Amino acid sequence: MLDDVFNGRTQIRIFAQPPAPPTPPPHVQTEQAHGEVSSTSSLVSASVLAPVSVSSSTTSTALPSQTIFPSAKLAGNNGQMSPPKLSRVVNSVPDLWREWTQGLSGQPSIQSLEDQYGVSWRQSPKEKTFFSRRKVIIDCIRTAISRGESSASAVVRLETLRANGGWSLSQLYKRLNKKELIFP
Repeated sequence: MLDDVFNGRTQIRIFAQPPAPPTPPPHVQTEQAHGEVSSTSSLVSASVLAPVSVSSSTTSTALPSQTIFPSAKLAGNNGQMSPPKLSRVVNSVPDLWREWTQGLSGQPSIQSLEDQYGVSWRQSPKEKTFFSRRKVIIDCIRTAISRGESSASAVVRLETLRANGGWSLSQLYKRLNKKELIFP
């Protein structure tokens, strides 16, 4: 089946259904503001992976519907997961900050990869270089935050400088790295 997917002979349709809101089990109790105990509180949260129904068909035969989870990734031809990479389509400071702190398109955040794997997730020399250049921009935002500025304000200020200068993120990095642009 994977061979058919990689060679374009398989059509995949993904239908997502929103998960049902999580409800805590009856025995779960949490404290509310005044020390009261409640079995239904908004303080209880659960991480829910909702299954996604996938139906695929090839030009020769139809395959039955399958259920996978949204966090599942297709493995490469050698059966191993491809290492995560920084997005090459991010072109603004807010998008870079979002990729770094929250993740994009279902991928983990860069910060979580750093926290969990250290440098080992950045395997190729290209990825190491790209990461180092993007990190210069992220470090500027973090410096502004450490001086008391909100992350939103720091991101907007840096994006305004980039956009007003007509620069790409790469050009912004070069100016920051050469100290041609002082931020914060």
